[in-house]
Amino acid sequence: MISCLSNYIGVKGVAGYENPDSDYFINDLEGITTDQLEEISDDDDHYEPRLAFDDIYNRASRLLESDIKFHLKKYFKRYSFFKNGITGFYKSDTATSAGSNYNGWYFDLSYESKNLTLNLTSVDVYLTSAADFSIYIFDFVTGQQLEKIGVSGVAGKNTFRIEKFYPLHRYNEVFIGYDEQEISTYKADDFGLDGLSLRRGNISKTGSIVSDNFNSADTGLVLNYNIECSVDNFVCQRLSMFKDAFLYKLGIEFCKERINSDRINRYTLMDRDQAMELKDSFQKQYQELLQNALIDLRIENDGVCFECNKAVNYKMILP
Repeated sequence: MISCLSNYIGVKGVAGYENPDSDYFINDLEGITTDQLEEISDDDDHYEPRLAFDDIYNRASRLLESDIKFHLKKYFKRYSFFKNGITGFYKSDTATSAGSNYNGWYFDLSYESKNLTLNLTSVDVYLTSAADFSIYIFDFVTGQQLEKIGVSGVAGKNTFRIEKFYPLHRYNEVFIGYDEQEISTYKADDFGLDGLSLRRGNISKTGSIVSDNFNSADTGLVLNYNIECSVDNFVCQRLSMFKDAFLYKLGIEFCKERINSDRINRYTLMDRDQAMELKDSFQKQYQELLQNALIDLRIENDGVCFECNKAVNYKMILP
């Protein structure tokens, strides 16, 4: 999902979603009410309105990103991976030393293009004994904890999928690691890091979790990662230009949820035919709004992801 779309559009009447950054609400759209959102939730399955909206929101965000990427595709110098890699491997039974630190890897990507995104796909940990523990991810500039991912490992090698994305225009220094007091690991040997500013080591848990306090050391963590070209920075720099299109994309996904819901009966506020008619109307408006947002926008050359000095030509593709 495009990072700046988080909490960008809200829902009136649903706790936690009533203060969006844009002051736009999905139930500002004609034909959509909070009561209708409640109809696609399910009390029996604990599928509350906020969870229903989360699903709609995440899907709409991904699809908007996909549509924008499609229309910018010919301007990408690299449409997919800029770099992918793995930090190391296990070849010995030497245990890492334990202390009161976070231990892991420090990515310093501050000198890379802001149109890149770091994708942490998975982590490997070779445990000396079974344990429940957490993987921690920090913004190494501010010290903010971005993620705490609980996992359960067995003695031996463990691989955990994480699939976390960090656009470099927002997070250009990232630390990922584990708490040395939670587990005992075997040392991982590292590969050549191919020019990336990527270092293994630890940092005390008692101070600020920022790069100035990082120390080089052995680690028991192996990272699998990709560095990819992304439209995140492109969109976030121009976010207000896309907010109306995103609002209608949310409306489309709401209608699709309504169409496919098994909770429709003669008492529901919107039947399938009404939802399909409204979806078609929203789709037409979405196409026009996306066209208006993209037409004649100029792509700047960053030397990595985009070709220089080209205006975007929008071509409408009807569903």
